[in-house]
Amino acid sequence: MNQMELTMKDVALEELDDAIHALSQPMTALLFAVEMAFLRTAPEQIQDALNTARTECRRAVSELERVREAAARLRAEGSQ
Repeated sequence: MNQMELTMKDVALEELDDAIHALSQPMTALLFAVEMAFLRTAPEQIQDALNTARTECRRAVSELERVREAAARLRAEGSQ
């Protein structure tokens, strides 16, 4: 393994780490929104909490795609 391959693998690992960190943020916000929905009694408040949860869920799905892409780059590096 030469120095260039090691550097590319390190970059891919860093991308994966960043993507996992970015994924944890909407997941935490999603959990908070769901917990808040359980505490609300007014339908509008529950609806607001669910809208927030939906938004964060979409954000999490987007970040998960970054994790998949980074993992694919690592797999590609490993097969070379």
